[in-house]
Amino acid sequence: KWYGKAGVRSWIENSQVRTFFGVNDVETAETISKMLGKETIETETQGKSHSQSSQAGKLFGQRSASTSYHRALVGKPLMTADEILTMKTASNGTAEEQIIFRRGYKPFRTALAKYYEMPEFQL
Repeated sequence: KWYGKAGVRSWIENSQVRTFFGVNDVETAETISKMLGKETIETETQGKSHSQSSQAGKLFGQRSASTSYHRALVGKPLMTADEILTMKTASNGTAEEQIIFRRGYKPFRTALAKYYEMPEFQL
């Protein structure tokens, strides 16, 4: 809001550690999803076809059938924007999980450390 999109982008790009939790904005969730990257999964599809080639084939019940299989490797987001928007929350709506990015390491999803609930931080 104060720095505009360019300022926010610059802040994100120059941060050594970035943590996201309680995300409620679709655009932010999409950005996080892109930052997380993709995994490669194998998909398999199957197709079937049946045909009767001639009038005589119809009379004598002659039919041909074929089945084909196709396997492909495709990229799938590690987390979709929807999955980020619906990360675990407590009954009061506060975040229970976070995604942490640390420069030079793979991102990870973990429980949110609620230091403010620890006895040593209570007044």
